[in-house]
Amino acid sequence: MFKPIRDALAGLLLAVVFGASQARDTAMLELPRTQFLATDAKAPASAEIRTAIVAAGNRRGWVVRGEGADKLTLAFVKGDKHEVVVDVLFDKNSFQIVYVSSRNMNFSMDGGRQQIHPNYNKWVRNLNGDLREELMRLH
Repeated sequence: MFKPIRDALAGLLLAVVFGASQARDTAMLELPRTQFLATDAKAPASAEIRTAIVAAGNRRGWVVRGEGADKLTLAFVKGDKHEVVVDVLFDKNSFQIVYVSSRNMNFSMDGGRQQIHPNYNKWVRNLNGDLREELMRLH
């Protein structure tokens, strides 16, 4: 009599645990290149663009981890456990955020598609908006 109830509860517990772990992964957001300067406007200097990218990142806790020609590497650390690293590629009138690495964000490949914790998408979407705002101020 109690075995069916026990089995049903065990099944329910497995479904909840399995469902929760599956809900943590989603398709990784891959934003297209974003224009921030009209073609008829004067292009800002590379140093001005870099300063704007750093300022935008700082709004929400992104820090510069490295830089190269037309690229800044930014990292976002949440607590002791979670980290996301992205490259912000830029030219005189556009930018793009590209995933580099992460820690404890459930990154995986599933059928050729990148999967990651949904917070990654939220953090990158916020960074993208902040970058657009800062870079639009340059002209």
